[in-house]
Amino acid sequence: MIQGPKLDSLLPPLSPEDVAGMDDELTRLRRLMERGESAGLAGGPILLWWGGVLGIGHLCLSLAYAGLLPALPYGLFYFIAGLVGTVVIAVRVRKHSLLSNWRTEAVSAAWLFAAAGIFVYSVGNVVAGTYNPVSNMAFLAIVFALISAVTGAACRRDWMLVPSAGWLLMAALSFTFGDNGALRTLVFALASILLMGVPGWALTDQARQARQVKQALGLRLTGS
Repeated sequence: MIQGPKLDSLLPPLSPEDVAGMDDELTRLRRLMERGESAGLAGGPILLWWGGVLGIGHLCLSLAYAGLLPALPYGLFYFIAGLVGTVVIAVRVRKHSLLSNWRTEAVSAAWLFAAAGIFVYSVGNVVAGTYNPVSNMAFLAIVFALISAVTGAACRRDWMLVPSAGWLLMAALSFTFGDNGALRTLVFALASILLMGVPGWALTDQARQARQVKQALGLRLTGS
């Protein structure tokens, strides 16, 4: 029988210190996974992306209401940007096979379909001639409250209930601005930064820790 080359000769020798170090890294990685940091690999960047997109988009809307920017379909712009960014982040997450699990898949899918649903709802109202900026903003805030709660549950972060409650408050406030579209969209822009951008940054930092553990483990395995 013809035997192939032994793979042992292709790998660098491991010292007892290397084996102990890898064991420590694996233990830390398991704890990170159990605590849900791996889900932050998807939820964090998506929250951060949407926080920035919504913040900039509604700031442009506010300036347009105030007559400082031309009246353009800023809502269409930020929804397209949000969808594209969500798809890109979801694809990148799938490449992290060691950290990708049902939690990351659930967060990515929830954000993707929530964004697509909002887009269909908004465009449908425009086409039907029933679009109302006040009720549409309240609808957005309610959806973001739900999706933030789902993201927090997947990442096992109870503090994500705070931004979820904040979005429900934003939904209620949407009906209190009357015809002052500039103020309404400005408040929504600030809410996007505080309730999406900041939590997204926190979850992204947790995902960064998980990636560092993965990279450190890879270096130990390759002997680099």
